[in-house]
Amino acid sequence: MEIVLYGVVMLVAMTLAGVIGFAANVLALPVLSMFLPLKTAVAVLMLIVAVQIVIQAFLYRKNIHWREVGHIVVWTLLGMPIGFVALNVLPELVMKAVLGLFVAATALKGIVDDARGKKPGTFQEKPYHKLLLFFSGLLTGAFGCGGPLMVVYCRNRYRDKDTFRMMQFGAGSIIMTLPCLAYAASGAYTAPGIPYIIVGFVAVAIALRASAAIARRMKTTIFQQLVNVVLLISAVTLMWQVVQGMMA
Repeated sequence: MEIVLYGVVMLVAMTLAGVIGFAANVLALPVLSMFLPLKTAVAVLMLIVAVQIVIQAFLYRKNIHWREVGHIVVWTLLGMPIGFVALNVLPELVMKAVLGLFVAATALKGIVDDARGKKPGTFQEKPYHKLLLFFSGLLTGAFGCGGPLMVVYCRNRYRDKDTFRMMQFGAGSIIMTLPCLAYAASGAYTAPGIPYIIVGFVAVAIALRASAAIARRMKTTIFQQLVNVVLLISAVTLMWQVVQGMMA
């Protein structure tokens, strides 16, 4: 029964990720961690997400601005090694709390602006925008939670629905692959996780077709609202991790 529950959740999570370019971890990790140790669950889910996003990047490769993807990846990767080194130095709960509050504030602003019918102005690149990518890499390297910052950057820079999706696929296909290689080298993919990987791949096969159909029909305004809502859920998840850490 647990594998059926997991399969349904993965299908929903991977379809949503296929539509907006992120969010699978937010939905699927709490369920998968009920059946596997947390570290194994993270490794398994990372592999499944990486496979889907690499396939999507390949399918849409002609629509992806690879030079801009390189720009995102370079700034993100600059922060990752520092995150790895600073893992035992940075205060995890404080960093997650600050990240959660920032992402929540950004998402709520987007939701309020959409509700008021306020149209975003023309994006102008500022130095602090690069810092979003840098800290995304740093927090991913340290605690595996920097993804929302890259989403915030892409949401602000790429206002068009399809461009946003393509940039998420392109950058994610590179950034998500690296942790999978590290997990494989550390022996994280063992027998208990194999059934969940297989079911996850089945979910990916279905989600690829379903998400493409949904994304084609979804209006840009609905898409933007969905991105903001999922960002808000990500922020709540981070804050819940902080609360759990304080109570432990």
